[in-house]
Amino acid sequence: MRRISRLASLLSVFSVLTSCAANTGDQSEKYSIALMTDTGGINDQAFNQSAWEGAKRVKQDLDFNVRYIESKQVSDYKTNLDSLADSDPDMIFVMGYTAADVLKDVAGVNTDQHYTIIDNEYDEKIDNILSVRFRDEEPAFLVGYIAGSVTKSNKIGFIGGAKSDTIDAFEFGFRAGVAWAAKELDKEIDVEVQYADNFQDDTKGKAMANVMYSKGIDIIYHGAGNLGRGVIEAAKENNKYVIGADRDQKYLAPKNVISSTIKLTGEVVYRVCSEIKETGNLDDITGRNAKMGFKEGVVDISEATKEMIEPELVEKVEDLKEKIINQEIVPPNNESSFDKYISNL
Repeated sequence: MRRISRLASLLSVFSVLTSCAANTGDQSEKYSIALMTDTGGINDQAFNQSAWEGAKRVKQDLDFNVRYIESKQVSDYKTNLDSLADSDPDMIFVMGYTAADVLKDVAGVNTDQHYTIIDNEYDEKIDNILSVRFRDEEPAFLVGYIAGSVTKSNKIGFIGGAKSDTIDAFEFGFRAGVAWAAKELDKEIDVEVQYADNFQDDTKGKAMANVMYSKGIDIIYHGAGNLGRGVIEAAKENNKYVIGADRDQKYLAPKNVISSTIKLTGEVVYRVCSEIKETGNLDDITGRNAKMGFKEGVVDISEATKEMIEPELVEKVEDLKEKIINQEIVPPNNESSFDKYISNL
């Protein structure tokens, strides 16, 4: 790994992560990056797969060497991180908050190695880690509003992988959007919430969704990684609606996926690597926490949503998105902020 001295001018987190173009000047040798998945794996149709697609863009456009390693279980994290550090890449991308504690320990030992963890925010800044957290509550609010606007049974479901600050943002942002629609339409809408305690078992996800649909729930939003594929399969079999997560999942069930929240993990990988190639200064890229959402262009809802809902509703959703960008609406991301939101609604 090349050791490059700190530049005189420090780059802000916003500069690091929101510059869409990079000056890809000459380099005497290729940069290299490595990506460690969480337990969802590289083909999870969601979070990890999107990041790897971004890494492949880095290889093609920026001429980096890229590789990945999969984590089959949480106990693999330390072994995988140690293995990747031994291969001496310029940056190791770590996927998911479940690896946060292990990464903190490993980074404390390998102080010359630079890391980016995606979907986590540490309480303190760590010199050799860039921590990126998405404002998942923002797109979740919009799909909650859509669900509340189109439900016929007034019964909606949410299936989460495992309780955490990250999935709280999915749940409570979604429930807030449903509540906004319910108030607008002057009706009561029930939201049933269940957690699977894992992100891998698509069979369990399907079983949970089947039970919800049997109760009359007609739309389910999942924030459950690979487990969400089972939720989508249940929607197909029950001829019900489902809302995907992390990437546009309409292709998994074109007639049933009414929308998807999108988390552009691959875009974050690409932007960080663009900054590496432009400046060559990894020390100024790490040591920071960044939270990103609609304003930074790294979360959204799928474009395919427009094919599934009425044009009038599309316009209302776009108006709500602008209000969120302008902070006229601040979707809640945890239980306490949700309670406050409901009391003021």
